[in-house]
Amino acid sequence: MEAFRTECQVLKNIVSHPNLLLFMGACLEEGKYKLVLEWAPNGSLESLANQDQQLSFKRKIISLNEICTGMNWLHDRQEEILHLQLNPSNILFSASMQVKIANYGSGKTVKDWNNPVYLQNKAVFYVAPELLQDPSKPSRACDVYSFGILAYHILTEKQPYNAVSLSKFKEEVINGSRPIMPQGTPQKLKEILESCWDKNTERRPSFKVLASEDWQKLISDTMSKNQKATEEMWLSLSKVPNQVPKSVPWLDFVKGFSTFLGVTTPKDTKLEETTPWKCIQYLLEAKSGTVTVENWNKFLGLFGPVTPGTVQGTAFLKHIVTLLQQDWFHGAIGGKEAENRINIDPNSKNASVFLLRFSDTSPTFTLTSRKKPSRSAPTEIKHERLTKESWTDIPSLIQYIEKEKKKRHLTACTHKRAYEDIFKKQQTVVTSVYEVHSSVLKKD
Repeated sequence: MEAFRTECQVLKNIVSHPNLLLFMGACLEEGKYKLVLEWAPNGSLESLANQDQQLSFKRKIISLNEICTGMNWLHDRQEEILHLQLNPSNILFSASMQVKIANYGSGKTVKDWNNPVYLQNKAVFYVAPELLQDPSKPSRACDVYSFGILAYHILTEKQPYNAVSLSKFKEEVINGSRPIMPQGTPQKLKEILESCWDKNTERRPSFKVLASEDWQKLISDTMSKNQKATEEMWLSLSKVPNQVPKSVPWLDFVKGFSTFLGVTTPKDTKLEETTPWKCIQYLLEAKSGTVTVENWNKFLGLFGPVTPGTVQGTAFLKHIVTLLQQDWFHGAIGGKEAENRINIDPNSKNASVFLLRFSDTSPTFTLTSRKKPSRSAPTEIKHERLTKESWTDIPSLIQYIEKEKKKRHLTACTHKRAYEDIFKKQQTVVTSVYEVHSSVLKKD
């Protein structure tokens, strides 16, 4: 009860911050102690991992920045607040995928990290070594260490350790054992993480320093590097050295792009049965067996830069499939065709109908909609081109459209939606496409 009251007092004194889960009240009735907190509809980082939902590289970096901003606010108060439980279960996401740090009011509670339950739920993986040695002496540096390990988990989508013995794990971490950063990690990110989990607490940066890092530049630099890498990938498919090909055979493209993404593909004979590659083929308009440089550049304009590497490559393919599964997504159709589909769609007689398509004039998306017919008002069809403020990646695009759909009471136009053919026989993604690519593709 005392710990609960202490947590309530801490939360009560915190003014609203965009990256902290808002405390709204508490029930202090005997035996019914409850906190009333802000609702985070997208759940926790832990639940996203359990549901196999992956974040884009850009969303990951934005999330790291927001964690630093929220933690800096806690640490920078006149009476500092230490979290001491900064782990995936306490990083929540709002409807717009903004980070909401939770459980920050219980940091003063001393935990016995010798309890095996903390190994089972992985919470001990994120605890600073000095806190494992002496839980009674927490510091800001402990939270910074936790952030470093948490950042590793966010970036790699892997658990930082694979421990079965709590005592052995504690011994190894106290002696300096740390996660190994995967090959291809941007050097700046590597330096940030390694400084956060430095064995010497005095060498760890503060959250004020971390929050002031140019995270946006890190995103743009990495994306520029990725864009160059995709250009080099396309050039590598040329039959003539150093000459950009105007088009490449579909199978050559699949092998080159899968190598770039870090995933393998089924044998050529099975390729047509593989959902992710069928989706890519539709988007690239490569049903004829050829990918043109024009369509490749359009694809990159909409969905790029694409981040290479197994984790991000797997996520990218899954996001493409998820987008094409949306009953409102129609892809590469023009404005007139969009209007025809909406007018003919059976739902348009009694509902406000919409679809999402590629923009005719720029590398973005256009929301085409028509309000429910009425006697008093004309049924004008509107075309709204989405700006980059509306979406940053495929998951945020889907969330934005679903939000608009609910707010405007829209019904999806499904008339003549070409992508339905992909999913008629296959309701689940073929998992073999997501196998790790270790070095080079094996020849059949």
